[in-house]
Amino acid sequence: MDYFKVSVCIVTYNQKDFVYQCLESLLDQKTNFDYEILITDDFSTDGTREILKKSKHENPQKVKLYLQEKNIGAYNNFAFVHKEAKGQYVVHMDGDDFALPGKLQVQADYLDKNSNCNIVWHRALTYKNSNYYEDNNSKINYTRKKYDIVDVICNITVGKNSTCMYRNNYKNISWYNYYELDFPANVLKLTDKNKTADFIEDGFYSVYRSGIGISHTQNHIIKIKIYKWLLQFYIDKVTDRSVINAKIFWLVSSDLRHFKKSLYYGLYDLFSNKLDF
Repeated sequence: MDYFKVSVCIVTYNQKDFVYQCLESLLDQKTNFDYEILITDDFSTDGTREILKKSKHENPQKVKLYLQEKNIGAYNNFAFVHKEAKGQYVVHMDGDDFALPGKLQVQADYLDKNSNCNIVWHRALTYKNSNYYEDNNSKINYTRKKYDIVDVICNITVGKNSTCMYRNNYKNISWYNYYELDFPANVLKLTDKNKTADFIEDGFYSVYRSGIGISHTQNHIIKIKIYKWLLQFYIDKVTDRSVINAKIFWLVSSDLRHFKKSLYYGLYDLFSNKLDF
């Protein structure tokens, strides 16, 4: 098939305990359009690849499987599979999360009806310690429905990675100066004037497993990465530079109050940018 309405991109690495549920939740989606599922495995050694091969064998028309011959890292694995997507709209799904009924249809319908929206997120349930919880950052996400590039830079965490669907014409933007693409990829998709990232507020359409992946990294390491991303935004002129420096200054002020390990990187950013406000 040459045309798909939606491409679902799944990245996996040593997720044998979770990836079957992820795949089945997507294969079971009911839609009025055709969609493809693209999976790229980053040289797993725990049995994940055998599960993926079985799914590919059972669903040859819908599942496309890419098995990396060596570990290429999270960034390269993400970029690889998203470049392979052919659908009009692209969904990202981490291999340890899973979809709930209606996800693909609801998000595709929203993009069809809202031409200024480049990214659409939905609410998610969080799974932790064998219990399900409503998303714990709802005060950030759901007080408003539409966010522009400035909002995303200022909030940093807006929508969970596995709740995102975006327009395919934004999948080949210049990601090469970035890494671990959640936050920067969302910013880069909003560089066109008046484009927004929107939330579907009614209903939950996926489940996020807490305590796994980058979000479980030490806070100061995440903060250092944010500083580096903000500096690259400044270099690439993704938006008004005063917005970027204002965010860096706010983070530096917070680090000064709490004497965080990441303070050096924030100060470096500000002086590299020559304090251009």
